[in-house]
Amino acid sequence: MRKIIGILVFFVVCSCNTQNEMKNIKDNLLYEDSKGSVYLKREIDIMSEKNSQIDQSRFFNLVRYKDSTYLLKDLVDVKSFHFVKSVTDTISINKSDIFEDKKYIYRFQHLPPTSPEIKATDK
Repeated sequence: MRKIIGILVFFVVCSCNTQNEMKNIKDNLLYEDSKGSVYLKREIDIMSEKNSQIDQSRFFNLVRYKDSTYLLKDLVDVKSFHFVKSVTDTISINKSDIFEDKKYIYRFQHLPPTSPEIKATDK
């Protein structure tokens, strides 16, 4: 019985170590995983029963552009990508962050939640 438990623990530990590690590629904003996918890292508000608001880091790689969904790596120019500003509209409870690169303006929508959270438009 101990051997079986030992083997199970070994497999659990080994499988936990195979997670994709994220590498910062631009100003703690853009990250890349071992497969070459690019992600936007954002702190988002998580509501829970115990805490009214918890900020947690999440990685997003889907972008809505011209009524289609793309991977962020297919649109973003990493070298010119940068943060522009945060926008909060307290009347309609909208919260978003604006980024841009040489071709696109990106709006990350915190509130209200949308899918995908990143919307791109031409400059």
